Amino acid sequence: MHHLQLDRRSFQIPGQLPTGFGAVTFGRLLQLGLLESGAGRHGITGYRLTEDGWRCMYGKTLAEMSGTGPYHPLRVWSWPPANR
Repeated sequence: MHHLQLDRRSFQIPGQLPTGFGAVTFGRLLQLGLLESGAGRHGITGYRLTEDGWRCMYGKTLAEMSGTGPYHPLRVWSWPPANR
């Protein structure tokens, strides 16, 4: 998911991501609400992190992190978060 945070506004197509990301991975992350899909480059379906995806990785949403930082990914990931 680290590669999906490089450009926060655009949808990254599978060709822009490292190997290991496939239909099953995208499907599961979409079901969990950690990714959203939309039109990427050349009209290919792309993906980007949702606010919950940011919260899962960093403990805060992108809006909560703006203007401060740096933030580093959490070491233990679990979803849904237990302390919501």
